[in-house]
Amino acid sequence: MPQLNSSAIERIEHDPGSSLLAVWFRQESGRQRGPYLFQGVPRMLYEEFARSPSPGSFYNRRIKDRFRIAAWTDDPAGASLPGP
Repeated sequence: MPQLNSSAIERIEHDPGSSLLAVWFRQESGRQRGPYLFQGVPRMLYEEFARSPSPGSFYNRRIKDRFRIAAWTDDPAGASLPGP
């Protein structure tokens, strides 16, 4: 899981088998919100996202409104995507 320098995004994960991207957002309270699961996200785009100097801006430009949300949960345990 990459370390992100973001005030908006807590963490991201990608499952290459299903091409699902999971995004957890930070809340003002400090809790994380999510994950939001996006369908059909190529591994290369996930890697660009992980390396982005501004993950929040990258999300707004390259993910939001471009990929269909497969699911959303507000899992306080912060579940991860299933492994390979």
